[in-house]
Amino acid sequence: MKLKIKTTTLLNGLNKVSNVIDNKNAIEGLTGIYLKAENNNLTLIGSDSSLTIKCVIDHDIEVYESGAVILPQVFTNFVSKISDEWLEFYVLDNHQGQIITSKSKFNLNGIDPYIYPTIDFSLSGDKLTLNTNDFKRIINETAYAVSVDELRPMLSGINFVCQNQTLTLAATNSFRLAQSILPINESIETNIIVTSKCLTTFKNIVGNLEQVDIYVSNQKILIDLGNVIIQSSLISGVYPNINNLIPTEFASTITFNKKELYNSLDIANLLAFKNNYIVTLKNEEDKLYLYTRSQELGSADEIVDFIKQEGEPIDVSFNSKYVIDALKVLDSEDIIMNFNGTMGPFVITSSDEANKSIQLVLPVKTHFN
Repeated sequence: MKLKIKTTTLLNGLNKVSNVIDNKNAIEGLTGIYLKAENNNLTLIGSDSSLTIKCVIDHDIEVYESGAVILPQVFTNFVSKISDEWLEFYVLDNHQGQIITSKSKFNLNGIDPYIYPTIDFSLSGDKLTLNTNDFKRIINETAYAVSVDELRPMLSGINFVCQNQTLTLAATNSFRLAQSILPINESIETNIIVTSKCLTTFKNIVGNLEQVDIYVSNQKILIDLGNVIIQSSLISGVYPNINNLIPTEFASTITFNKKELYNSLDIANLLAFKNNYIVTLKNEEDKLYLYTRSQELGSADEIVDFIKQEGEPIDVSFNSKYVIDALKVLDSEDIIMNFNGTMGPFVITSSDEANKSIQLVLPVKTHFN
């Protein structure tokens, strides 16, 4: 392999594929970056066997001789340190990769490319086309709520459901739940569990692309970004039916300015972190108080401003981090919190009715209730 390529173009491609690589992977070929040059293109592939990213560079490049190699992940670090606008890259007979610039020459030990697993990137399955910003938004509104408990792998992913011309993403760790709904044009019926790593990776590397094509089957999900393809296997199993957990009627409803509520909870956390971030929101007369207690640090009683309250007075304790996480992903000036007594799950939504995101949090029992 012999080629000349613009340094920033190569680095951009390497950054897309290299972060997914596990250099301790049991499959030797997957411990590095696969590079293949042909037809004046350079193909880069990174994979951890479950999630795979392919990037094709077809500009700012001159391929003098076709070839392939697997190079260690550190190749990305070398390229990131090069100040020259262009670099030359060669693969020597012993699978060594050689980088030549105006001031330097680096040799990296590579691996025989023929041991790299064959990966099927065919665009198969049901196809849906989404506005990129809309898809990024509903990922953002749900991915944060996945479980990190390895004993419940189904909850470590995001439920991806297409039905009745809507796409619904949902995630839960059993103590909080996030759901977001997006209208789609396609009449597709599917219910799968996608790894959160797949969808957050898409969100991080998609760039300014206006729309994205997604192919869904029972075995995998493939996201086509043109010169970049993200492909992931699915998490096996049946996701819990969370719709039964989301209440539709409420005893109390309070509208807050999101920034003011966020600031109140943020201050409370200065003490609450010593008590598992537990705080209590409670009506007393015509005011709403936020209480925090810590045997080690002290206590705080803060009046919380609100825009409007309807229904019964509230007295609810909860994990403040869960509510703060929910506020971070809701893109609106005001939010609505809907309560059902001391121990009923409460729901946080945007005041913008067009936003179909639901954030649900389970209260906790304390001796303050």
